[in-house]
Amino acid sequence: MQAIGEAKQRLEGTRFQSVRRGRNAKFMILWREGVILGGGNGPSLNRPAAATASFEQAFDVIEEASKSDPNDGGIRILFDQTARELGAILRDRDPRRSLDVYDHAIRRLREVPNNARARSGEAGMLAGSSYALRRLGRAPEAQSRIDDAFRLLREVNRYPAASIDTDSEAEPALRALGDYHAAMGQPVRAAEVYQELLDKIMASKPDPENDLRQAAKLSRIYETLAGLRRQNRQLDQAAAVSMLRRNLWQHWDRKLPNNAYIRRQSLGAAADAN
Repeated sequence: MQAIGEAKQRLEGTRFQSVRRGRNAKFMILWREGVILGGGNGPSLNRPAAATASFEQAFDVIEEASKSDPNDGGIRILFDQTARELGAILRDRDPRRSLDVYDHAIRRLREVPNNARARSGEAGMLAGSSYALRRLGRAPEAQSRIDDAFRLLREVNRYPAASIDTDSEAEPALRALGDYHAAMGQPVRAAEVYQELLDKIMASKPDPENDLRQAAKLSRIYETLAGLRRQNRQLDQAAAVSMLRRNLWQHWDRKLPNNAYIRRQSLGAAADAN
Protein backbone atom coordinates (compact mmCIF):
# COMPACT_ATOMS: atom_id res chain seq x y z
CA MET A 1 0.00 0.00 0.00
CA GLN A 2 2.89 2.32 0.71
CA ALA A 3 4.39 1.64 -2.72
CA ILE A 4 1.13 2.20 -4.59
CA GLY A 5 0.59 5.43 -2.65
CA GLU A 6 3.98 6.63 -3.85
CA ALA A 7 3.04 5.67 -7.41
CA LYS A 8 -0.12 7.81 -7.17
CA GLN A 9 1.92 10.77 -5.97
CA ARG A 10 4.39 10.41 -8.83
CA LEU A 11 1.54 10.12 -11.33
CA GLU A 12 0.28 13.57 -10.40
CA GLY A 13 3.59 15.20 -11.27
CA THR A 14 4.43 13.20 -14.38
CA ARG A 15 4.11 14.50 -17.93
CA PHE A 16 3.44 11.69 -20.39
CA GLN A 17 4.32 11.66 -24.09
CA SER A 18 0.72 10.88 -24.98
CA VAL A 19 -2.74 10.90 -23.45
CA ARG A 20 -2.91 7.14 -23.92
CA ARG A 21 0.22 6.50 -21.86
CA GLY A 22 -0.97 8.72 -19.05
CA ARG A 23 -4.39 7.09 -19.06
CA ASN A 24 -2.91 3.58 -19.02
CA ALA A 25 -0.64 4.47 -16.10
CA LYS A 26 -3.57 5.91 -14.15
CA PHE A 27 -5.65 2.82 -14.82
CA MET A 28 -2.94 0.39 -13.74
CA ILE A 29 -2.27 2.30 -10.51
CA LEU A 30 -5.95 2.48 -9.58
CA TRP A 31 -6.52 -1.18 -10.47
CA ARG A 32 -3.50 -2.34 -8.48
CA GLU A 33 -4.57 -0.18 -5.54
CA GLY A 34 -7.95 -1.94 -5.58
CA VAL A 35 -6.31 -5.37 -5.65
CA ILE A 36 -4.11 -4.47 -2.67
CA LEU A 37 -7.02 -3.03 -0.70
CA GLY A 38 -9.52 -5.81 -1.25
CA GLY A 39 -9.20 -7.80 -4.46
CA GLY A 40 -11.13 -11.04 -4.26
CA ASN A 41 -8.67 -13.25 -6.15
CA GLY A 42 -5.72 -13.20 -3.78
CA PRO A 43 -4.03 -11.62 -0.77
CA SER A 44 -5.30 -8.19 0.21
CA LEU A 45 -5.81 -5.82 3.15
CA ASN A 46 -9.48 -6.88 3.32
CA ARG A 47 -10.86 -3.36 2.89
CA PRO A 48 -13.63 -3.94 0.32
CA ALA A 49 -15.23 -0.48 0.58
CA ALA A 50 -11.94 1.27 -0.20
CA ALA A 51 -11.18 -1.26 -2.92
CA THR A 52 -14.56 -0.60 -4.51
CA ALA A 53 -13.76 3.11 -4.81
CA SER A 54 -10.43 2.38 -6.55
CA PHE A 55 -11.96 -0.13 -8.97
CA GLU A 56 -14.84 2.26 -9.77
CA GLN A 57 -12.30 4.95 -10.68
CA ALA A 58 -10.34 2.48 -12.83
CA PHE A 59 -13.61 1.49 -14.51
CA ASP A 60 -14.37 5.13 -15.29
CA VAL A 61 -10.90 5.62 -16.83
CA ILE A 62 -11.30 2.82 -19.35
CA GLU A 63 -14.93 3.70 -20.05
CA GLU A 64 -13.93 7.23 -20.99
CA ALA A 65 -11.16 5.83 -23.18
CA SER A 66 -13.47 3.36 -24.90
CA LYS A 67 -15.89 6.16 -25.78
CA SER A 68 -13.11 8.24 -27.29
CA ASP A 69 -11.83 5.40 -29.49
CA PRO A 70 -14.40 2.87 -30.75
CA ASN A 71 -11.67 0.74 -32.35
CA ASP A 72 -9.37 0.32 -29.34
CA GLY A 73 -9.58 -3.38 -28.52
CA GLY A 74 -6.81 -3.20 -25.93
CA ILE A 75 -8.79 -0.82 -23.74
CA ARG A 76 -11.91 -2.95 -24.04
CA ILE A 77 -10.09 -6.08 -22.89
CA LEU A 78 -9.18 -4.25 -19.67
CA PHE A 79 -12.87 -4.38 -18.74
CA ASP A 80 -12.32 -8.07 -18.01
CA GLN A 81 -9.81 -7.63 -15.19
CA THR A 82 -11.62 -4.59 -13.75
CA ALA A 83 -15.14 -6.00 -13.73
CA ARG A 84 -13.89 -9.35 -12.44
CA GLU A 85 -12.66 -7.67 -9.26
CA LEU A 86 -15.36 -5.03 -8.87
CA GLY A 87 -18.23 -7.40 -9.66
CA ALA A 88 -16.96 -9.95 -7.13
CA ILE A 89 -16.77 -7.37 -4.33
CA LEU A 90 -20.24 -6.02 -5.07
CA ARG A 91 -22.18 -9.23 -5.67
CA ASP A 92 -22.95 -9.83 -1.96
CA ARG A 93 -23.25 -6.18 -0.91
CA ASP A 94 -25.04 -4.79 -3.98
CA PRO A 95 -25.94 -7.56 -6.47
CA ARG A 96 -27.83 -5.22 -8.77
CA ARG A 97 -24.84 -2.93 -9.19
CA SER A 98 -22.63 -6.02 -9.54
CA LEU A 99 -24.78 -7.27 -12.41
CA ASP A 100 -24.61 -3.83 -14.07
CA VAL A 101 -20.80 -3.95 -13.90
CA TYR A 102 -20.62 -7.43 -15.41
CA ASP A 103 -23.14 -6.58 -18.15
CA HIS A 104 -21.30 -3.39 -19.08
CA ALA A 105 -18.03 -5.31 -19.35
CA ILE A 106 -19.70 -7.97 -21.51
CA ARG A 107 -20.94 -5.28 -23.90
CA ARG A 108 -17.50 -3.73 -24.20
CA LEU A 109 -15.77 -7.09 -24.69
CA ARG A 110 -18.23 -8.00 -27.43
CA GLU A 111 -17.05 -4.91 -29.31
CA VAL A 112 -13.77 -6.76 -29.92
CA PRO A 113 -14.49 -9.26 -32.73
CA ASN A 114 -12.55 -12.43 -33.51
CA ASN A 115 -10.37 -12.22 -30.39
CA ALA A 116 -9.80 -15.23 -28.14
CA ARG A 117 -8.73 -13.04 -25.21
CA ALA A 118 -11.97 -11.06 -25.40
CA ARG A 119 -14.08 -14.22 -25.63
CA SER A 120 -12.29 -15.72 -22.62
CA GLY A 121 -12.92 -12.50 -20.71
CA GLU A 122 -16.55 -12.58 -21.73
CA ALA A 123 -16.78 -16.12 -20.36
CA GLY A 124 -15.41 -14.90 -17.05
CA MET A 125 -17.97 -12.08 -16.92
CA LEU A 126 -20.82 -14.48 -17.65
CA ALA A 127 -19.66 -16.85 -14.91
CA GLY A 128 -19.19 -14.03 -12.41
CA SER A 129 -22.59 -12.51 -13.15
CA SER A 130 -24.28 -15.81 -12.23
CA TYR A 131 -23.68 -15.04 -8.54
CA ALA A 132 -25.40 -11.65 -8.75
CA LEU A 133 -28.31 -13.16 -10.68
CA ARG A 134 -28.80 -15.86 -8.04
CA ARG A 135 -28.85 -13.24 -5.29
CA LEU A 136 -31.49 -11.35 -7.26
CA GLY A 137 -33.64 -14.50 -7.44
CA ARG A 138 -32.95 -15.15 -11.12
CA ALA A 139 -31.48 -18.65 -10.93
CA PRO A 140 -32.54 -19.80 -14.44
CA GLU A 141 -30.68 -16.84 -15.96
CA ALA A 142 -27.67 -17.67 -13.80
CA GLN A 143 -27.60 -21.23 -15.14
CA SER A 144 -27.96 -19.98 -18.71
CA ARG A 145 -24.99 -17.65 -18.29
CA ILE A 146 -22.80 -20.40 -16.91
CA ASP A 147 -23.75 -22.55 -19.91
CA ASP A 148 -22.83 -19.66 -22.22
CA ALA A 149 -19.49 -19.24 -20.42
CA PHE A 150 -18.56 -22.86 -21.11
CA ARG A 151 -19.71 -22.53 -24.71
CA LEU A 152 -17.28 -19.65 -25.20
CA LEU A 153 -14.47 -21.52 -23.45
CA ARG A 154 -14.99 -24.45 -25.80
CA GLU A 155 -14.90 -22.11 -28.80
CA VAL A 156 -11.46 -20.77 -27.80
CA ASN A 157 -10.17 -24.21 -26.73
CA ARG A 158 -9.84 -23.36 -23.02
CA TYR A 159 -12.14 -26.16 -21.86
CA PRO A 160 -12.22 -29.16 -21.66
CA ALA A 161 -8.56 -29.35 -20.67
CA ALA A 162 -6.33 -31.96 -19.08
CA SER A 163 -4.97 -29.34 -16.69
CA ILE A 164 -6.06 -25.90 -15.53
CA ASP A 165 -3.77 -23.44 -13.80
CA THR A 166 -5.03 -21.06 -11.14
CA ASP A 167 -5.13 -18.16 -13.63
CA SER A 168 -7.00 -20.09 -16.30
CA GLU A 169 -10.25 -18.68 -17.63
CA ALA A 170 -11.83 -22.07 -16.89
CA GLU A 171 -11.14 -21.79 -13.14
CA PRO A 172 -13.84 -19.19 -12.32
CA ALA A 173 -16.29 -20.92 -14.67
CA LEU A 174 -15.92 -24.25 -12.86
CA ARG A 175 -16.21 -22.54 -9.49
CA ALA A 176 -19.37 -20.76 -10.64
CA LEU A 177 -20.83 -24.08 -11.82
CA GLY A 178 -19.99 -25.80 -8.54
CA ASP A 179 -21.37 -22.93 -6.46
CA TYR A 180 -24.53 -22.87 -8.55
CA HIS A 181 -25.19 -26.57 -7.88
CA ALA A 182 -24.51 -26.05 -4.18
CA ALA A 183 -26.97 -23.15 -4.03
CA MET A 184 -29.59 -25.22 -5.85
CA GLY A 185 -29.40 -27.96 -3.20
CA GLN A 186 -27.21 -30.32 -5.25
CA PRO A 187 -24.12 -30.79 -3.01
CA VAL A 188 -23.11 -34.11 -4.58
CA ARG A 189 -22.89 -32.59 -8.06
CA ALA A 190 -21.23 -29.48 -6.62
CA ALA A 191 -18.55 -31.62 -4.97
CA GLU A 192 -17.94 -33.45 -8.25
CA VAL A 193 -17.34 -30.14 -10.03
CA TYR A 194 -14.99 -28.88 -7.33
CA GLN A 195 -13.10 -32.16 -7.30
CA GLU A 196 -12.65 -31.91 -11.07
CA LEU A 197 -11.38 -28.36 -10.63
CA LEU A 198 -8.91 -29.40 -7.91
CA ASP A 199 -7.67 -32.41 -9.91
CA LYS A 200 -7.07 -30.31 -13.02
CA ILE A 201 -5.28 -27.58 -11.08
CA MET A 202 -3.00 -30.12 -9.41
CA ALA A 203 -2.29 -31.57 -12.87
CA SER A 204 -0.86 -28.17 -13.84
CA LYS A 205 1.78 -28.65 -11.09
CA PRO A 206 1.17 -25.47 -9.08
CA ASP A 207 3.65 -24.23 -6.48
CA PRO A 208 1.42 -22.92 -3.66
CA GLU A 209 4.20 -23.20 -1.08
CA ASN A 210 6.15 -20.50 -2.92
CA ASP A 211 3.41 -18.56 -4.71
CA LEU A 212 1.05 -16.83 -2.29
CA ARG A 213 -1.56 -16.07 -4.96
CA GLN A 214 -1.75 -19.75 -5.86
CA ALA A 215 -1.98 -20.61 -2.17
CA ALA A 216 -4.94 -18.25 -1.74
CA LYS A 217 -6.82 -19.72 -4.71
CA LEU A 218 -6.15 -23.32 -3.72
CA SER A 219 -7.19 -22.56 -0.15
CA ARG A 220 -10.54 -21.27 -1.36
CA ILE A 221 -11.10 -24.49 -3.32
CA TYR A 222 -10.05 -26.62 -0.35
CA GLU A 223 -12.42 -24.75 1.95
CA THR A 224 -15.43 -25.09 -0.34
CA LEU A 225 -14.76 -28.73 -1.19
CA ALA A 226 -14.35 -29.66 2.48
CA GLY A 227 -17.68 -28.04 3.27
CA LEU A 228 -19.38 -29.94 0.46
CA ARG A 229 -17.83 -33.22 1.61
CA ARG A 230 -19.19 -32.63 5.11
CA GLN A 231 -22.59 -31.80 3.69
CA ASN A 232 -22.49 -35.10 1.77
CA ARG A 233 -21.48 -36.93 5.00
CA GLN A 234 -18.09 -37.80 3.52
CA LEU A 235 -16.36 -36.91 6.75
CA ASP A 236 -13.02 -38.62 6.11
CA GLN A 237 -12.65 -36.90 2.74
CA ALA A 238 -13.68 -33.58 4.28
CA ALA A 239 -11.07 -33.95 7.01
CA ALA A 240 -8.35 -34.77 4.47
CA VAL A 241 -9.09 -31.66 2.40
CA SER A 242 -9.28 -29.46 5.49
CA MET A 243 -5.89 -30.79 6.56
CA LEU A 244 -4.39 -29.80 3.20
CA ARG A 245 -5.64 -26.27 3.73
CA ARG A 246 -4.40 -26.12 7.32
CA ASN A 247 -0.95 -27.43 6.40
CA LEU A 248 -0.65 -24.94 3.54
CA TRP A 249 -1.28 -21.94 5.79
CA GLN A 250 0.90 -23.29 8.59
CA HIS A 251 3.71 -23.44 6.03
CA TRP A 252 3.12 -19.80 5.07
CA ASP A 253 2.84 -18.76 8.71
CA ARG A 254 6.32 -20.16 9.27
CA LYS A 255 7.63 -18.65 6.05
CA LEU A 256 6.24 -15.14 6.67
CA PRO A 257 5.56 -14.90 10.41
CA ASN A 258 3.43 -12.09 11.84
CA ASN A 259 1.80 -11.34 8.48
CA ALA A 260 -1.79 -10.24 9.17
CA TYR A 261 -3.29 -11.74 6.01
CA ILE A 262 -1.55 -15.10 6.44
CA ARG A 263 -2.37 -15.27 10.14
CA ARG A 264 -6.05 -14.70 9.34
CA GLN A 265 -6.02 -17.53 6.82
CA SER A 266 -4.08 -19.82 9.14
CA LEU A 267 -6.48 -19.33 12.04
CA GLY A 268 -9.48 -19.92 9.78
CA ALA A 269 -7.96 -23.07 8.31
CA ALA A 270 -7.07 -24.42 11.78
CA ALA A 271 -10.61 -23.84 13.02
CA ASP A 272 -12.05 -25.55 9.95
CA ALA A 273 -9.81 -28.60 10.45
CA ASN A 274 -10.78 -29.12 14.10
